[in-house]
Amino acid sequence: MSLIDSTRVERALQRLAALTEDSRPRWGRFTALRMLEHLGNSLEIALGLRQTRARVPAFLFPLTRLLGGLPLPVPRGLPSSPEFLEPGGRSFAGTKAHVDGLLRRFHRDVLGNPLARHLHPVFGPLTRLQWAALQDRHLEHHLRQFGL
Repeated sequence: MSLIDSTRVERALQRLAALTEDSRPRWGRFTALRMLEHLGNSLEIALGLRQTRARVPAFLFPLTRLLGGLPLPVPRGLPSSPEFLEPGGRSFAGTKAHVDGLLRRFHRDVLGNPLARHLHPVFGPLTRLQWAALQDRHLEHHLRQFGL
């Protein structure tokens, strides 16, 4: 599954729309706002709007990419790179609207230029098609975290 699929993107947007500021996670420490900021940061990196740096040596990228590409759920409690955790400084409603716009833009950009590459801190340079699969799993993980 991937965020290249329009139906999948629309369903994710509907699920995100159901998130409220008072929504509580089933696991983890994120508030609803922090989770949205985290998703927004991730989408900005995938779109090349936010810079990141490699957190593992380049020679390990093929291995991490192989492991990351396995069709398994994202493990709970997996540490995240700092740039994925930066606060956005927006209100809950503003952050929610920002993530909605980023998700729509990401979907358009994947369809328009699927081979554009942007660096992931653990998996290395990924095409937008690869990012679309990774973002789908990431988004699904956090939607399930909040029972959506």
